Amino acid sequence: MNANVVVKEVLAEAKTTTFAATSPTKPSEESTYTANRDDGERMTNMREGFSEVTEKLKNAVIPGRKNVFAKGNDGEYEIFSKVIAEQPAKKAIKALRNIHNDKRIAQLILHAKTEPTHYDAAVLLENAQMKYWLDNKKSAKDVFELLELNEVGETLLVHSLYSSWSTYVETFNTKYPLKKVSVVRFLTPTYYDDVTLAHVIVNGKKHEFSKSAALQLEKEQLTKWQKKAFLLMTVFEELGLRNTAEGGLLTHPLFGYWYTYFETYTNIPKGNKEMISFLKNKALNMDNTFEEFLKE
Repeated sequence: MNANVVVKEVLAEAKTTTFAATSPTKPSEESTYTANRDDGERMTNMREGFSEVTEKLKNAVIPGRKNVFAKGNDGEYEIFSKVIAEQPAKKAIKALRNIHNDKRIAQLILHAKTEPTHYDAAVLLENAQMKYWLDNKKSAKDVFELLELNEVGETLLVHSLYSSWSTYVETFNTKYPLKKVSVVRFLTPTYYDDVTLAHVIVNGKKHEFSKSAALQLEKEQLTKWQKKAFLLMTVFEELGLRNTAEGGLLTHPLFGYWYTYFETYTNIPKGNKEMISFLKNKALNMDNTFEEFLKE
């Protein structure tokens, strides 16, 4: 069966159910009118009607993750699950693109991967979506913005669709090794400055599901700073640590991040004595007492 036929059938079943509930003895004028339309007009109407009744998926699959949507509207997920169950992934992607944009398909794939009965089909569909983007010459920037990740701010790493974009970057880098995308170079300065990206990374490290990606970005950013010979004091000041918040230096959200750079820069793991010596000297240079500088 053609994938588009599956979509039409499920939509038609949902539409028939609605008509039956509202007018059990007589079809409405809308149902008669719709039935007389050609396939192209009918699909256009169905897409428009479907978009009106479809709500954003709201329930988080993983606690703490931002914008991970559960199945939401049952009719929507019924269409999706039937298409991916009955059609090869390539045809399923083509059919789903008739009623959803790239972002929506990616969201539904992520949810389907949490369903044991749909997992295998969802993985195949995810691969097909990646291939579709590659075949259509989509850059990392194109996909980043198709998924609207350019609008999520400091919640980037805890956003569900970051994993979809990250997977695409890996796929892209494998196919085009000479055009390999560095995530940190991609994100800065177009979408984030260095300090904001540091906040993004720190936020990502707070959750198990995003910690691995955050640590990878942290390593990449700190390595970039080291290659550019950013001085410890320069980074210290850029991260806003010189003028600490009321809670003090040790409670500043980016102090731990700077300390990781200190270890990278000096190649002294857990070099507390060296770190304290550095801070003490800098504290004195800033006309401040060491005790005040390191206040709890």
